[in-house]
Amino acid sequence: GRDVVVAKPLQGCLLILQQFYNVRINFDNPILFTVRNPANGLDKVYKIDIGRQFFEIVAKKELAPIDPRIIKFLTEKVYDVDLWLQYIRPENFEFRGFMILRMIDVTEQEMVSSIKYDLLEKDAVSRRETFNSIQHKLRSIFAMPQIRLGLAYFDSDNNVIVSTDQDCECWKSLATEGDRNCENYQGSVYERSWMEKRYITVEDLETYPYKSPVEEGLLANGIKSILLAPLIEDGETIGMLELASPNPGELNPISANKVESVLPMFTSAVKRVKEETITEVRAIIQQECPNTHPVVQWRINEAGKRLLEKRRRGEPAVFEEIAFKDV
Repeated sequence: GRDVVVAKPLQGCLLILQQFYNVRINFDNPILFTVRNPANGLDKVYKIDIGRQFFEIVAKKELAPIDPRIIKFLTEKVYDVDLWLQYIRPENFEFRGFMILRMIDVTEQEMVSSIKYDLLEKDAVSRRETFNSIQHKLRSIFAMPQIRLGLAYFDSDNNVIVSTDQDCECWKSLATEGDRNCENYQGSVYERSWMEKRYITVEDLETYPYKSPVEEGLLANGIKSILLAPLIEDGETIGMLELASPNPGELNPISANKVESVLPMFTSAVKRVKEETITEVRAIIQQECPNTHPVVQWRINEAGKRLLEKRRRGEPAVFEEIAFKDV
């Protein structure tokens, strides 16, 4: 890219300033480039490390001094190569020897940093484009093109796991099918991870001896290996991050280390979605049912959330009629 093109003559000019004009400039801006593997669509990020131990610069003629004010001006215009070349003429120098270029794989560090940046966006986990971008970067970190990302949060008012509709590609749990009541998760690896507030990995769901309906549902969806990470806010579990693979053995306890540094950012993003959802539901209820008795508030909340989900999917929807039989 442009940085690589600019870096070559600029590095040469900086080396000349250091050697012949006794100017010390720390220009250790790394040269990075990204390569996409056409076979699996995953990205690799490499940093170029330049070794100069077999390299020297020789002046071919006596050099004219450069005013310190001009040097200061040049350093303020560090990417204006044409300006630099007006004062440092390449034909006055001879570069001898050779440099050793090493390509260092920094995919994991750069992708983690990029995910943290993505998660600062307001709708990071609820907007399809950003969610899919984060999933792609996680796939590149693990070098596994089939990894799937899932997210969900806990609605304590109604004792349910909340995520978007299953037809949506973003902001969804991989284990929620139909009824999302928390009782359905009893005895599952989700309950263990949630209650114990720790990572849980199952390397092969087919041979896992303690299958609940949740694990059976994951298998039915083609998931053979899963990693669960609770999202914890002020000592309480507010949600769950899931990584799943159709291949047994791909996700294991060591895999957790690769996502540990981004968990706080996922937690913040999920907390934002949860708070925004609560605010939107309250606004709907205030508009549709301004005078609600506290005894039936839970039912009104359910209806408000269903209406909000339909509106987010762009479906025409009105507040449902609420009635209690035999009351």
